[in-house]
Parts: sequence; structure tokens; C-alpha cells
Amino acid sequence: MRSRYLFSAILFVFLPLAVSGQVVINEIMYDLPDQGSDTGREWIEIYNTGNNAVDLSGWKFFESDTNHNLVIAQGNKMLPIGGFAVVADKAEKFLAEHTGFSGTLFDSTFSLNNTTGEKLAIKNASSTIINEIAYAPSWGGKGDGNSLQYFNDGWKAAPPTPGAINVKTIPKPVIVSEVKTAPPAVVPIKKMSTPDTLVQQKETISPRSDNATSSLAAVVATRPPESQSKLIWWLLLGGVIIIASLAYWVGGRADPEEFTIIEDKDST
Repeated sequence: MRSRYLFSAILFVFLPLAVSGQVVINEIMYDLPDQGSDTGREWIEIYNTGNNAVDLSGWKFFESDTNHNLVIAQGNKMLPIGGFAVVADKAEKFLAEHTGFSGTLFDSTFSLNNTTGEKLAIKNASSTIINEIAYAPSWGGKGDGNSLQYFNDGWKAAPPTPGAINVKTIPKPVIVSEVKTAPPAVVPIKKMSTPDTLVQQKETISPRSDNATSSLAAVVATRPPESQSKLIWWLLLGGVIIIASLAYWVGGRADPEEFTIIEDKDST
């Protein structure tokens, strides 16, 4: 019997703590974009991550070494499973800037540090710290319109989502619509310098001429000066060979032995 009462006492003490331990600080809007002063416009969001609803009656928001009361301004104090609640510095200013917000809203009084950051905590009715976080402006969200939001891989700056699931900012893909390329470089062609003694040879095909002498002279004229004399000697040598060959052929045809003498029968 005594052990049963002891177990009941332990359960009575630790069960509320276990249930309230499901509530965490999920989003921090500590430095709003310049629209005058951000006084009264700051807020945080808490989130029930557990499997049981949590009664937030008597809970406190700890900031700047002070326990701030939570006064219900919209909704109810029972935070459902997977539920969100916003704690605002001034509930009326929050609703004026978020006209479509219909979730649970608590009014409080605090001023978040925009310069160095600070330690924040949520305490239950017994003043036990349920969840705490020490944020720093270096994490992001410093006056750029973003809030600090908690994800599985830590705190990130992203567009505010009060009373809703946090959403990471996904960088937009870069779409290349046009690619400009530089025109190919024009490399000037350098002319090869030739010694003055060299003459560029041009091979030409001249129309046929009946005048062999003029054609031969034209061929010789197209040759470089140093080869013209050689060509003339080769032509002369060829001419001599041709003349000699003709003479030999004509002399052979005129061999007396091949001639037949025909006698005149009428002669006496």
C-alpha cells in the first residue's frame, strides 16, 4: 500500500513536468523592418511538440531576467497537440500587422535585444524552465523582415510564419536565358618575307598557240632567272638530239643497197 502511494506521489509531481516539457520556443521576431520603432511589435511563437494538450494557465515568458505574465488575448489557454501560440509584446499591434491571424495569441510586455541577443525561456506555473534559447543577431533576421525559426538542423532566418509551421527559404534557381560569347579573335596573317633574289613562281596554263616559238618563249619567261639558262641548255640539247635522230633515220632510208636498178629493155 505504501509503495502504491509513493508511486502516485511521484507521478503527481513529474507528470505535469513531462507534459509541459513538450512546449518549445519555435520562432523569434526580435527586430522588425524599419517602420518607425519596433517597440510593441516584437513577438515569439511557442509550439506543442508532444502527444498531449498543455494548459498554459499561469505560465511565464522569461526575458531580460524578468518573468512576464501571459494574458490570453485570442483563442484559449489550452495548447492542443501540434498547436501554435504567439506571445506578443502588444497584442493589438500584432493583430494590426497580421490582420488574417486567427490563432492563439497571448499579450505580454517585453523588449527583445536587437544588438547582442539574449536568453529567452518559457516557464510553467511552477516557474520551472520548460524550454530556453539564447539567440544572437548573427543568426540572421536583423531588420531584414525575416524571423529566426527553428528547424531540425538548427535556427535559420526565414520569412515570418506566426501560428504556422516554419518554412525554410529555398533559393530560386538561376535561369540562364541568354549566353553572350565574344566573337573569335581575328589573327592577322603575316606575309612571309622573301629575299630579293627569290621570285614567286606562278603556274599558269596558257591557251594553245600555233606559234611554237612564242609558246616556248612564254614557258621560259615564267621560270625564275636562275633556271632560265638551264632550261635553254636543256632545250638546245634536246633539239640537237632530235636533229641527230632525224639525220640518222633519213640516212638509213637512203642506203644504196636498198635501191633496185631497173634496166630499160628498149635500149640496145
